[in-house]
Amino acid sequence: MFALPVVTGVCGALLRASQLRHAYDAETGILRSGELVTYGLVAVCVIASLIALLAAFLLKNGVEIRSAKFRKSLFFSAIVASALILIYAAMTLYTLLDEFSAPTLILGLISVYCAVAFIVLAKYSFTERDDVAYSVFSAVPAFWACFMLILAFRDKISDPIIANYVPMIFSYLSILMFCYSIAAHILGKNKKHVAVFTCFFGIFFILMELLSPLFTGGLVEISAESIRYLLPQLAFLILMPAVTAVIIKK
Repeated sequence: MFALPVVTGVCGALLRASQLRHAYDAETGILRSGELVTYGLVAVCVIASLIALLAAFLLKNGVEIRSAKFRKSLFFSAIVASALILIYAAMTLYTLLDEFSAPTLILGLISVYCAVAFIVLAKYSFTERDDVAYSVFSAVPAFWACFMLILAFRDKISDPIIANYVPMIFSYLSILMFCYSIAAHILGKNKKHVAVFTCFFGIFFILMELLSPLFTGGLVEISAESIRYLLPQLAFLILMPAVTAVIIKK
């Protein structure tokens, strides 16, 4: 089921890498208009969106999932995602040694809280429970993703070339909406279609963000700062399929 967004994500990453290599003016760094690779990338984005919409429609009523290792794989995914978020939190808080920033401090602390929330929610398989503390934990990832999206946009808004950061913004937007669907599911709301759409859409854009620098052949410099931005996306790439399976499971 999740093979389709993976395939489109890899295709998108290859086209994005080709765009970075050939579609930018060498002197000004501005994206040239009318490049064939850009049209191809837009076409893949449209196809990925249609696949996500179709999957959301087909799976809106849930599906039978039978697997003895289902809960173990979910908990393992949550553990790995939590570890990646904690590494991201540590790297974020470490930047405060150079320059103190209140938003950065808040983001680092919320990231730790989010990592803990993943473990708590995974302990009960992200299912609905009549527990106030558990319900509060269900809202933490959405709050973290919202704050993360705001700060990511703030850091990139000075870049005049929108194409440089649009994939990242869309990936974090998908993460935010996916976190909202998690909270809605735990609170008893039927948001299966939202979970499926944002999962498929998120996998596509996250893979594009993660793989395109690798496909450029060293053209894009991979720095500690870029790795820091990619860690949360990698965490959700691992977590999204497992949690989506829980949400759509009958």
